[in-house]
Amino acid sequence: MADPIFRFPEDSDWPRILRLANESVRHLPGAGDQGAWLANRREFPPERCREHFVAVDDGEIAGYAAMEELPGDYLRFRLFVVTLPSTRVNIGESMIQRLLARLRACTAAEARFVEYASDDGFIAFLEARGFHRARVVAIGNDLDAIVLTRLPPF
Repeated sequence: MADPIFRFPEDSDWPRILRLANESVRHLPGAGDQGAWLANRREFPPERCREHFVAVDDGEIAGYAAMEELPGDYLRFRLFVVTLPSTRVNIGESMIQRLLARLRACTAAEARFVEYASDDGFIAFLEARGFHRARVVAIGNDLDAIVLTRLPPF
């Protein structure tokens, strides 16, 4: 596997990103369809800072990542990384490193992920990259999420 190519998402990518998002959480009880998540990514408020990209590997979208400025929180960002569990150590790692470089470049004050509490594998992946469990939040349908944060240096 060669290094992925990163590029801005095109309109035609969104159905493939949704399929990838659904596939990436299929193993999690209660995760369900990620259509609402995708709608949030597509309707991001233009007044806030956001960078996002897809990872293309062998001509296929193998990942999606984003950093989005939190409302009212100057230089605090929510991060998103979507890839299959089987490609986490290569595609996921590449996307994380790209996001961390962007956080350094914009002198971010904090970065956070909000992930399904039952996704032990991804939570461990993030913890191994310097993110720490901050709190648990209820997200509905008897599901909880873990907020993981990281402060500089990134």
